[in-house]
Amino acid sequence: MVTQQTGAETKYAARAVPDPTFYVSLFDTMAEGVVCQSASGEILAINPAAERIQGRSGRELSGVSLDAHWQAIHEDGTPFPASAYPSTLALRTGQPTSSVIMGLLRPDNMRIWISIAAQPIFEPGTSRPLAVVCTFHDVTARVRAAQEVRRLNVMLERRVDERTRQLAAALADLESFSYSVSHDLRAPLRAIDNFSSILQEEYASGLDAEGRRLIGIVRKNRFLEPGVYSCEGDRHTDPPRGIFGGYDGLPGKSTFIDKDGNERDIPAKVTGFLCGAGEVIQLTEPNSGGYGNPLDREPRMVLEDVLDDFTTIELAREAYGVVISEGLVVDEKATEELRAKLRSERGADFQGELLKLVSTPHPMAISPYAKAT
Repeated sequence: MVTQQTGAETKYAARAVPDPTFYVSLFDTMAEGVVCQSASGEILAINPAAERIQGRSGRELSGVSLDAHWQAIHEDGTPFPASAYPSTLALRTGQPTSSVIMGLLRPDNMRIWISIAAQPIFEPGTSRPLAVVCTFHDVTARVRAAQEVRRLNVMLERRVDERTRQLAAALADLESFSYSVSHDLRAPLRAIDNFSSILQEEYASGLDAEGRRLIGIVRKNRFLEPGVYSCEGDRHTDPPRGIFGGYDGLPGKSTFIDKDGNERDIPAKVTGFLCGAGEVIQLTEPNSGGYGNPLDREPRMVLEDVLDDFTTIELAREAYGVVISEGLVVDEKATEELRAKLRSERGADFQGELLKLVSTPHPMAISPYAKAT
């Protein structure tokens, strides 16, 4: 059917097609990241949101392969091969993909998670994709929350039974301790220190990670009357060194805490430091350097450290080369492959370099790797 078009209709139809600058502005202002790749995998265009999310500029990425930088992983921590990337699948099959979750490593060593959709682009009259457009947005907070929920669900029942038994034993010893200390007025500090040693050596597994840390390396000395503090400490600026491939430890620290709870550091070596009643000198001992290459540690022992909150799944993977699934089980095949890769990258002469493995690590997990300041 043919109809006659009026002048007004012609004018409206012309206005319905936006100016090309409209699409450029739309591309630049989208909240989602957009990356366009050629059939060979080269990045042809990238918008500001994609640069911000990935932590790399378009100048760094233009003309290079997308799989060259990311150290991509699945949600369970296993490697995400380039052959399985949404963009690669869309170019190979000609079919779009959506809602694919991928973990990427930014230049600042921060692991982020994105949800990706890929849409192939065809030249008119052909069935082979000419290019692919990928859109993605940051879902890091959602993925981390889901991982934490899974971890807690796996550990909760085991921890409740285990800690109930251990705390009952610790409480029985605490009653005995209270009685003995009340009759040891000549050396109360000695008695407190001895009991701390008992807790650390025999009942440490009944305490949470923070409790073990405080019992093991932190000592608080509260002044009951005005007094003077002197100390010949060490290792506050130079951390204990690792050997045979082990990582360096953390340095010690001395902290003065006034009656209002305000803290300030004091030197390792100090003489005649005046303290008032109720004020505290807190001593944090340095931990030891590592002994031996972490890639030689038995995977089952690394898993136990994860379950006991001494380290994290991410640190287990990146420092020890142990791949632990979301079900908290060691993936032996993936671990063997990852350790072979890390040995090749680190070389035979690897000697405990200080690593920045995560942006906000667990307080117990960071101790073998943090650089002293």
